Amino acid sequence: MSDKSCNYWCYGDYFPKTKSWNESRDCCSWDGVTCDMLNGHVIGLDLSCSQLCGSIHPNSSLFQLHHLHTLNLAYNNFNWSSIPHNIGRLRNLRHLNLSYSFFSGKIPTEISYLSNLVSLDLSGIQLDERTFETMIHNFTNLELLDLSLGNISSPIPVKIHPNSSLFQLNHLHTLNLDNNYLYPSSIPNGIGRLRNLRHLILSGFDGKIPTEISYLSNLVSLHLSNGYYEKLQLDERTFEAMFQNFTNLEILSLSHVNILSPIPVNISSSSLRYLDLGYTNLRGVLTDSLFLLQNSLETLKLSGNYLLEGVFPKIHPSNTLLMELDISFTSISGKLPDSIGTFSSLNILNLKQCQFSGSIPDSIGNLTQITELLLSSNSFSGEIPDVFSNLQELRTLQLSYNSFIGSFPASILSLTHLEYLGLSSNSLSGPLPSNQSMLQKLTSVDLPYNSLNGTIPSWVFTLPFLYSVSLQHNRFRGLADEVIKINPTLKHQHLSNNQLNGSFPQSLVNLTNLETLGISSNNITIDEGMNITFLSLSSLFLSSYQLKDFPHFLTNVKKLVYLDISNNKIRGQIPDWFSGMRWDSL
Repeated sequence: MSDKSCNYWCYGDYFPKTKSWNESRDCCSWDGVTCDMLNGHVIGLDLSCSQLCGSIHPNSSLFQLHHLHTLNLAYNNFNWSSIPHNIGRLRNLRHLNLSYSFFSGKIPTEISYLSNLVSLDLSGIQLDERTFETMIHNFTNLELLDLSLGNISSPIPVKIHPNSSLFQLNHLHTLNLDNNYLYPSSIPNGIGRLRNLRHLILSGFDGKIPTEISYLSNLVSLHLSNGYYEKLQLDERTFEAMFQNFTNLEILSLSHVNILSPIPVNISSSSLRYLDLGYTNLRGVLTDSLFLLQNSLETLKLSGNYLLEGVFPKIHPSNTLLMELDISFTSISGKLPDSIGTFSSLNILNLKQCQFSGSIPDSIGNLTQITELLLSSNSFSGEIPDVFSNLQELRTLQLSYNSFIGSFPASILSLTHLEYLGLSSNSLSGPLPSNQSMLQKLTSVDLPYNSLNGTIPSWVFTLPFLYSVSLQHNRFRGLADEVIKINPTLKHQHLSNNQLNGSFPQSLVNLTNLETLGISSNNITIDEGMNITFLSLSSLFLSSYQLKDFPHFLTNVKKLVYLDISNNKIRGQIPDWFSGMRWDSL
């Protein structure tokens, strides 16, 4: 049987390998099968992402493959069946992966017979304490162990004793206990005995991070991120010891860990490529040490540290590898330096909701690799530099909630990959450029609460993938039926508080996907005889619309849950059909 429920995890690389198996052909040519070239024995079976469904029979021929070295059944759907006890017959297995395949029940004790295992991935599968200790005790050759997201259905958590066999796995180089319901929930001190570890993931624990973790001098990557909680604490002594001993560390993720220390000065001598200190309660003044890493840093995340102050750090000339910089939701202030343009490899610049001021330097136009430029909710002022022509990789531009003045930068229209454009709540004025737009991938235009005027150019409504248009609270004018064009992809259209006039556009009636329509506070009139259906409309804003009669055309709008018809001159009784509609807000 085949199943497609795991397709998401396989990133589309998901097909039923066993359907191509033909008994008339040598099994060594079958998809997913690897044979020993000398004797023809089957030594590898990779059926991951193969749409397998059902259960494995205890007497399956699978357990007769005594020469099997590798067995991968990950990302299938075994329908919450148990792992067969006969798994223990595959004594020559070196690599076993049963992750995320919808097995249920306890892992059979017989799995501990597989003493030759080098890698074991049981992520997403329930453990019990007895099986855990027994199998770990026998797996003396283990180099990779993944038990992440396990034990989720066990009423009694697995306890890791200080002298657990886990800490005697001297060959272990990768350990993943991400969000595993283990006991105690604090990181055991014994972790420091795994001196050969290169990759360690311990997300989801609480308590203090033991100083012993700094003994792991061979670590290349360390993930201690703690979801949206700050139960895990890192003190100053341990933090400094980590950077003193982790000379090989390239990846460090501590997001949502409660750091009880300033950033160690010796961090600048590390070889970090990826550093995530987001939402860690960092406070004080941001120092330049983070930006003096030895020409290695590619990703730096400091977001959510609201008490972190200072100005934008000096940019070292060697920081050409930086690809992502996120210092959003901090109290960092001052001006953006001209040297920001030297980050030639930068893909993401996120400075949202800080305290930056002054103008944006023209050198921002040198960030030719940028895909996300997020500067909203600051105090930037002056004109937006018209330097976007070179930013042809840009997908998201957010400059909302600042104090920008002047006209809309025409060079934005040349951004062929732009998907989101946000310039709301500024003081932009003048008309939107009417020349041909290259914004063929744009899905959202967000320009409300400015002083933009003139007519709305046709490109705003005719872009092929447009999903949402927000132009409310501006000074746009013109005849509504000429300005507002048909776009079948449009779901949200906000045009309230402008100076549009004329009749309600008949073209809007044909927008079957439209869910939100706001045209309040304009000079548009509605013909009561108009046959309006709006098959998907759920929110309608018609306040200050000069309505004199109750809008009977709404009888055909069956999905409406939010209606604003305030500040009109409606008289008479509310019709009976109106009380039968499904309202969430009125």
